[in-house]
Amino acid sequence: MRRSGALPTLRRRIVGRLLGDSSRHIVRAWRGVRRRVPLEPSLSLRVGRRFIRSHGLAVTRGPFTGLVFPRAAIGAAPLAPKLIGAYELELHEALEERIAAQPSIVVNVGSGEGFYAVGFARRLAQTWVVAFDADPAARRLSRLCARANGVEARLEQRGSATREALEELALGPDALLFVDCEGCEEVLLDPERLPQLRTTPVIVELHEHLVPGVGERLTARFRGSHELTTICAADRTTFDLGGPFASWPEHERTALLDEGRPPWMSWLIMVPRPS
Repeated sequence: MRRSGALPTLRRRIVGRLLGDSSRHIVRAWRGVRRRVPLEPSLSLRVGRRFIRSHGLAVTRGPFTGLVFPRAAIGAAPLAPKLIGAYELELHEALEERIAAQPSIVVNVGSGEGFYAVGFARRLAQTWVVAFDADPAARRLSRLCARANGVEARLEQRGSATREALEELALGPDALLFVDCEGCEEVLLDPERLPQLRTTPVIVELHEHLVPGVGERLTARFRGSHELTTICAADRTTFDLGGPFASWPEHERTALLDEGRPPWMSWLIMVPRPS
């Protein structure tokens, strides 16, 4: 195992060729510096961990109040905004409306560490949740999160989502399709190829920075069958952190609320019109 602070082998070779005999002194000096000044994580990660040490791993505000993250999720996802109740706060009203509709199945495409999949399972005690994510590490965290919240028996974890996989599920008026798949929304959400979508409520995060024009094209596809609402990202600087965190320096409060997304993100809420 390579010692912490040592230069990697390839880097040592490059330094040796460039500096000759003096390279040994350079390496020794580097090790001394690394012992005194360890690599610093990002500000968001540091303040997030500080928040968790004070606050714990339970969500205290928002639609999924009471959800508990496993310790394995620390550092793997932006937990602080979720714990605070600020994460994607633009969707809170739409989420409550969909929860009130009591869907029989929730399909979460791009489930990550399980915030939405487990959150829906907790709020909807009779609902089956199917969570898709291509990343094995994310699926593992999602399973741990489901176990920590006692909903493991009602949450089915799958790999990459495809139209064929969605076609097998009971999509329709009694379902909810929640999509955050980093640009693949245009491929999956095609009612011509997946007719069940014409009667399915959908909440989709739009990734215009990855697929320019995707919002306009999805709007054209679903305009005839759904009531459509576009929600744009809101400013976080006025969010009330509450408690002792409100006294943190401004740059730390900003980092604490950082969701790691472009500021111009938007979502499309699609509710089927009555037949």
